[in-house]
Amino acid sequence: VARVGNFRDVAASAYYANPVKWAVGNGITSGTSGNTFSPDQTITRAQAVTMIWRAVSSPEPKATNNPFTDVKGDQYYYKAVLWAYENNVTTGTASYLFSPNDPCTRAQIVTFMYNAVGKPWAGFGGNSFRDVPNNAYYYSPVQWAVRQGITAGTGDGTFSPDAPCTRAQVVTFLWRACGSPEPKTTENPFTDVKEGAYYYKAVLWAYENKITSGLTETTFGPTALCNRAQVVTFLYNAMGKPAVNSTEHKF
Repeated sequence: VARVGNFRDVAASAYYANPVKWAVGNGITSGTSGNTFSPDQTITRAQAVTMIWRAVSSPEPKATNNPFTDVKGDQYYYKAVLWAYENNVTTGTASYLFSPNDPCTRAQIVTFMYNAVGKPWAGFGGNSFRDVPNNAYYYSPVQWAVRQGITAGTGDGTFSPDAPCTRAQVVTFLWRACGSPEPKTTENPFTDVKEGAYYYKAVLWAYENKITSGLTETTFGPTALCNRAQVVTFLYNAMGKPAVNSTEHKF
């Protein structure tokens, strides 16, 4: 079976083969080892921060002070974490912990987005989520995301800040960030995507624009957690599927 580069777990026929080639070729990711990409692995905090850092050309941290006892100098994400810390992209999970191997949660992903665009004013208005305390680090990011129409929470007055992002949520974030365009077709190939679901139009739009083709011909897997392969593929497809040797990789 033909493989992509040295990755024994990335078949040349896999839907994410070209996205992986592109991301690796542009230094956005180098896999999880010399011969594995781990496409089914849930993306971690360290991996997410490193992808952001590399997408902005891997700036050198200005400080060498490292407050995190779980981030060692020989780790691939060391400079990325220091850069993210000094630029207030993240403050860690505690004053001395970054928790690099934890999966990215909804609160963390929204906060990364908010910080990356310069912490814009979140606007006036009350907090509609009972699980988003006014003093939480993600309070303003969540309010901003709600006012931008990026998310409306998970229902029943909750945002579910500690839950990892699912495939449906990531596709819906992308769809809303693009202005919530109306799908041109009503054809729905997925038996697990029902009309009336919050992600219904987002999935149809993503499908017809070839941003995703589902897990199988008839299933989308809306509640499945987003893994490394899917995140890389969403990014690659959203950028118009650049040539695998293209240097176009800025977010």
